[in-house]
Amino acid sequence: DTKVPAILGPTLSTSALATDPIAQQAGVVVLGVSNTATGITEIGDYIFRNSLPESVVQPHMVHEVVSSRGIRTAAIFYTTGDAFSVGSYQVFKAALTDEGVVIAATYVVHDGDKEFSQQLSALSGSNLDAIVITSLANEAARIMEQARAMDRLKGVRFLGGNNFDSDRMIGLAGQAMEGAISGTAWNINAGTPGNAAFAEAYRNSYGADPDQFSAQAYTGV
Repeated sequence: DTKVPAILGPTLSTSALATDPIAQQAGVVVLGVSNTATGITEIGDYIFRNSLPESVVQPHMVHEVVSSRGIRTAAIFYTTGDAFSVGSYQVFKAALTDEGVVIAATYVVHDGDKEFSQQLSALSGSNLDAIVITSLANEAARIMEQARAMDRLKGVRFLGGNNFDSDRMIGLAGQAMEGAISGTAWNINAGTPGNAAFAEAYRNSYGADPDQFSAQAYTGV
């Protein structure tokens, strides 16, 4: 028996897919505030989320970017074994194909990989407009840094999803992330009721701007 009325989390979709079935079986309500992979809420009627899935956000982002930035050719990096990364890759692949974008190459990343120069060197000779990265922060930041070190890839667009929307990602990638575009469920400048007050209260408490995950966690609570 449990006295836990509800669970907020876990943070990552891979963890949610592993642990949410246990909560479902125990009859404990779960609210995911950062899970965007496919199949989360399908686990059962006790499992909820207030984070928009990649399948909802990214096709709209791809459509806008292809139209406004003239994206015609792209490469994709994704991490095998991570539910978010694999699911996001599948969404991006379908969205890019629907928009007529040529996928020049697809590269599988493994958790902990640090060296991507071989894959990026192969891309540097192609007429590439964008690199889609669905890997999590550590690997994604290294891909960006190493791409920016190559003359041909200095101006390439980086496209991503939920993985791009955290302060940690920005801190790791630094200037290499300049010009990156992501689909997001929240904007600090949105004029929705209560948004400005939330951002101000967060700054007063933590001395920094909130990110998407802070906003979703606050709303969830």
